[in-house]
Amino acid sequence: MKVLDLDGRTYEMFIIRMPKVKLTLLVDAEAVQSAKRHAHARRTSVSALATQFFQSLGPTGGRRPPSVTRKLLGVIDLPPDADDRRLLVEAIVEKHLP
Repeated sequence: MKVLDLDGRTYEMFIIRMPKVKLTLLVDAEAVQSAKRHAHARRTSVSALATQFFQSLGPTGGRRPPSVTRKLLGVIDLPPDADDRRLLVEAIVEKHLP
């Protein structure tokens, strides 16, 4: 249990650690270097990035994502400070405004 004191209020936090299992992957050397750069920029580990990615997939119930989605996964490599909303707005403006 961890006790956290914020603004005069005390909060008790319970940290639950899931057991870790080793996973070995064969990945292109360039992808490994990119993952290491992303992890360093976010002050985390490649393992933590992989865990977050796998968790973001959510339960698929045995369904695979559409082929277009599968083909596009990992295609773009954005800088760590990229603002998704700003990029979307810029793309829409570029496409629809002269």
